[in-house]
Amino acid sequence: ASPDERDAISEEAGGIADLADAVADLAMAESVHQVVQGNFDRAGAVLDTYSKGKFPATPDVVRTPRSGVTLTHRVALHLEAGLDPAAAALTSPRARAEPAVNAWLAALLPPPGSVACTVTVEDPITHAVTGHDVTQAALGLLPIDLLYLLDPDNDRSGKVLDDLIEAHVIKTEAPKADATLAIRYRDRIPAIPDHVPFFELAALIRPLRGVLLRARPLRATDMAMAQESSDTVDAGEALMPERVTLPRGELDGHVGTLGLFQTALQGQLDALAHAQIVAEIDLRTEEFAGIMATLAPFAGLDTGTNAVFGDRRRIATSLRALLQAAIDRWDDRLDRFDQAIADYDAAPGLADSQKFDALLLAERLISTTRTDPLPALPDDFRDLLNGASRTAFAGQHAAMAALHDNADTIAELHSGIQTAKLANAAFDAEPIDDETETSQIVALAEDMARRAATLGAELTARTAEVQVQLDAAAAAVEAKAKVAALTAAARLLFGEDFQIVPDFALPAAQADEWAAAWGVGATADTTILDHLTVTLGRRLPVEDWFAGVARVREKMHDVETAGHLATAFTGVEIPLQPLQFPHRADVPWLGLDYPETKPDATPLVIDEDKLLYTAHFAVPFDKTRRQAGLLLDEWTELIPARTEETGLAFHYDRPNSEPPQTLLLALPPAYTGGWRWQDLVDTVRETMDLAKKRAIEPDHIDTTAYARFLPAIVSATTLHPITATLNFAFNNNLAAVLDAADGDGP
Repeated sequence: ASPDERDAISEEAGGIADLADAVADLAMAESVHQVVQGNFDRAGAVLDTYSKGKFPATPDVVRTPRSGVTLTHRVALHLEAGLDPAAAALTSPRARAEPAVNAWLAALLPPPGSVACTVTVEDPITHAVTGHDVTQAALGLLPIDLLYLLDPDNDRSGKVLDDLIEAHVIKTEAPKADATLAIRYRDRIPAIPDHVPFFELAALIRPLRGVLLRARPLRATDMAMAQESSDTVDAGEALMPERVTLPRGELDGHVGTLGLFQTALQGQLDALAHAQIVAEIDLRTEEFAGIMATLAPFAGLDTGTNAVFGDRRRIATSLRALLQAAIDRWDDRLDRFDQAIADYDAAPGLADSQKFDALLLAERLISTTRTDPLPALPDDFRDLLNGASRTAFAGQHAAMAALHDNADTIAELHSGIQTAKLANAAFDAEPIDDETETSQIVALAEDMARRAATLGAELTARTAEVQVQLDAAAAAVEAKAKVAALTAAARLLFGEDFQIVPDFALPAAQADEWAAAWGVGATADTTILDHLTVTLGRRLPVEDWFAGVARVREKMHDVETAGHLATAFTGVEIPLQPLQFPHRADVPWLGLDYPETKPDATPLVIDEDKLLYTAHFAVPFDKTRRQAGLLLDEWTELIPARTEETGLAFHYDRPNSEPPQTLLLALPPAYTGGWRWQDLVDTVRETMDLAKKRAIEPDHIDTTAYARFLPAIVSATTLHPITATLNFAFNNNLAAVLDAADGDGP
């Protein structure tokens, strides 16, 4: 290369080296930044990315944090506080525990008389199919019950609803024990005005579960600025004990009923009163199903009745099959008897003895006893068999057929079979064997008794735990502790996902602030939206804001979906009311675009953090009343300042600078516990002198007359006995001293 080319290449190589050095510094700075932030995995990934030559992400270390006004967004659902849990309309234990949520759902969901499904019942004899409409009202389900029963993501919830519907149809319609029931959740029922199938309503229940069960109860601090939360006390937070004691009392009653059921049934089993068990099995299964239905609202209990009714159906089917087998056998015997009589009539030329033999064979088909003495004439015997004997056989045959076709319950079938077995003895030597079915009936009773005992023990233990929490609530001094104990008791009753909402009072100053932001009257003031609605012409600014938020926040998407579906089902909307704190009459809503100036043309300066509180109010805000509700979602965002004051710090490496390669470690010559200045100066000077002597390398003397003395031994020397030395005389003298110290002499 020419000198110019060489210089150009060197310059470019130097530039590349500078770039590599800058990238290395950036990688180091970013990794240190991530380590300081606690992101150790990110720090390692940064270095790994640079070392492997991959494309790195934008480094955080160069991002300047923005300053500005912080907007804290809170979205809430305000419920009506102070509802009476003992109200007559609250027929469900869940509604007694949470009347406010039940009341809000009642306004959103279709009327209980409109929510229904069809249950088809197929008769086992005629195979005729009849339909029976079952409504939410008929099942005694309140809106809050649907919230926990219509859970598309939980198969157990759906099975509980199936059991309730099946038990209701069996109780009210009394189909045959072996009838086939099918629940048709999707069918439309023209006879019910504005009918809504359970299946379709589940689409609305899903987002409502996301809204209600993933939220937490409101507190007074949620209605204050973030910086005020530490100074604001949740004033008078409370939960009415009756909201827990009433459902608990109801559960105690059900436990008592369950205990009586189990005791009575187990007593029959212990006494081997199988006849009584069989006679009462239908009533017992329906009684058991009724008790399970009352226990279904309480969480975590094995209250399923599908297996019980399934066993009942199989036993009834088997008993009816036994009858059908006997009937079919008798049909065959009767046909053979008629054929024998016809053959007798068709062969008049036989001897009397042959005729009597043929008639005796025919008699064996319809009777277990032989006629003795025989009539004098064969034709008289023939008339007797084809008359009275056949009529008796056919009558018993018809009785079995009537029992088969008309018996509805296991008890009727079993009792009829026992009667038939006695009557059949005169006609059929092959009895009906129903011992297996009898054993199955007893086994069904044993299963119900065992389940009742297990469930009773579980409920006794649970009610004891509930009582512990109730006692803790009664003994608590602080309101929060009392609410926590009552909440724990409610969740022991209804499950961990049960939402129970306490109420609270706002501090006076905070209540006044809210009243000012709300305005006067049942309808909230919306003047903070004037810039958006009047100046910018946005007809529905809150809805626009909410639609955007719902695209990026899952909980808000659930609120939006619930609102749309509620409107579709009932025409009811879930309107949101925006409030802004601290309340400033001349500051518009900051959720969307805001103006540069105030209405009086003065500049609009946002110099304080804001709480943008957006809520749905089931009842209008009233500062004199207690508050209750759920905090649905919360997040923060920043209105960035127009200018930022920033700084940049970096480390500058001077070209060719190197760290020190040599370390001088010096010790004081005398062990006096400290240094003397002169000793330190002498040490440095001596070190410099020795360094000068050792600074000569072989290359320096190769061309001089001193080269002949090389190679030579170069060794350190010292004047003080603090290191190894080549002063052999000193070493020998030291050995002599040591020998003298040992007493051995030189």
